[in-house]
Amino acid sequence: MREGSISGYKLLPVPQAWGGGSGGAADGGAMAQTSRPLHPRLRRRSPSPSLRDREDRNSQSPETTDGGRRHEPVRPSIMTYIHAFESFAASLIGLPISHVWRGHGSAIFVECGKLEPVTRRDGSTGNPQGEVSLGIEWSWRIEDRTAIRCGSWSEEELWEPALNLLRDARIERCELFGTLPEVAITTDGEIRLLSFSTTDGQPQWHFVDRRNGPPRWFIVREGRLDLGDGSERTF
Repeated sequence: MREGSISGYKLLPVPQAWGGGSGGAADGGAMAQTSRPLHPRLRRRSPSPSLRDREDRNSQSPETTDGGRRHEPVRPSIMTYIHAFESFAASLIGLPISHVWRGHGSAIFVECGKLEPVTRRDGSTGNPQGEVSLGIEWSWRIEDRTAIRCGSWSEEELWEPALNLLRDARIERCELFGTLPEVAITTDGEIRLLSFSTTDGQPQWHFVDRRNGPPRWFIVREGRLDLGDGSERTF
């Protein structure tokens, strides 16, 4: 604070603003908007805890230091992922279904293209994996043009005959459907495999593309199609 006099009149002290300055406001300047908040270590702190908290919130800029302007992390738009899936789906046309196998419970896996052997951690031989893999944890069905041939709630004695309809067929179409994306593949024999989760949470399917570089994983996360590297939890 500064004091002075003009022609014998004494000037009252003028408080300096807290937080880098907005004049002599009664709240110490904490309520004023500042275009360039000072770094917390450089600001003079308000004596009021509530005002200090507001100053801290107004001054935070964790993503950048260029003049205090906030830049949020950029996440690809949903349309970017949809376009990526459409391109991926088009590349599946004509790809053979080389292997179909059952996992735990009602989980099924469809391996497409050239197969590679898989060795489990204990040294035993596992199911081979294809260039492209589709996994569905539960709630799926297999249908033809006139009826549902089998579903995950069908008697298990119907499962293998229905899965046989997929084996050695070729993919004719792959598509997403539903507000929460589910997946369907159609073969050249007009057999369709569809995922359709009936439990709470997210649709339980994933596609893995191992062609042309590191594997790409298409999954559903927070109700949206997502594209990752396999580090996300699936099943």
